[in-house]
Amino acid sequence: MNRGVVIVAGSLLLAGCAPNGASRAPATKASTAPHIEPLMDGLMDEQPIWEVRPTVANAQVGVDGQRRHRVVAGDTGIAIARAYGIAWNAIVKANNLTEPFVIRVGQQLVLPGATTPTVEARASAFKIDIDDIATGGTPARRISGPVRQPTSDRFGGRFSWPVVGSIVERFGPAGTGRVNRGIEISASRGANIRAAADGTVAFVGNGGLAGYGGLILIRHGDSWISVYGRAAQANVARGQSVKMGQAIGSVGDEAKLHFELRQNRTAVDPAKHLPKR
Repeated sequence: MNRGVVIVAGSLLLAGCAPNGASRAPATKASTAPHIEPLMDGLMDEQPIWEVRPTVANAQVGVDGQRRHRVVAGDTGIAIARAYGIAWNAIVKANNLTEPFVIRVGQQLVLPGATTPTVEARASAFKIDIDDIATGGTPARRISGPVRQPTSDRFGGRFSWPVVGSIVERFGPAGTGRVNRGIEISASRGANIRAAADGTVAFVGNGGLAGYGGLILIRHGDSWISVYGRAAQANVARGQSVKMGQAIGSVGDEAKLHFELRQNRTAVDPAKHLPKR
């Protein structure tokens, strides 16, 4: 299992949760860009963010009968969802959150549902996917004005290969009832993983999704996201702008990269959008 920088959460898609490992102290905020968390040693941590930075379930019921969670520093959308056993997407809808889904310190988030379930029920109810990680993995920020997505709204849709290698598992049904939402590309251990297109890093760390390991997500505009799984190290941090072909990390011990492309929250076959070889 790979190790990661700063991180998120969950279980889903392919199977259950990633195993836990030894934790490091959370990275401190960079003074020049408070929303970017600097790299430590570049290794992918084994702990997802909801374990590194758990949210305390301390909801208050307002006069309107709705439960609300007051966001504190270090909270992430996914950690809040985990604490209350609520789907992050349901919290997004209940609070009319929009791109780039930034939550603010002091914000009162409405929590759908009437009661807080038991710890066991919350844990069993907690499931996330790539979209949840992309939209709910950013730590709360101390901001007052509007927040704009840093990457361009327009994207030409041109991608390059993220690593040197050949496809060893294709998009779609992969046997035993499993569906691959991306492709598996063989690569040398330690080989550079490169950004498939210009964009902004949306997430770096352990997503807690079985089969993904160390995870890097990049937003490209026009609702496109590229996904790089099984990374052993990262050379970039959340919020950082990257260019096509820029080294963003390295391949892990499994000697292959899991690569996805998603548009409008839907996984598409990456092989149809990569140059012919």
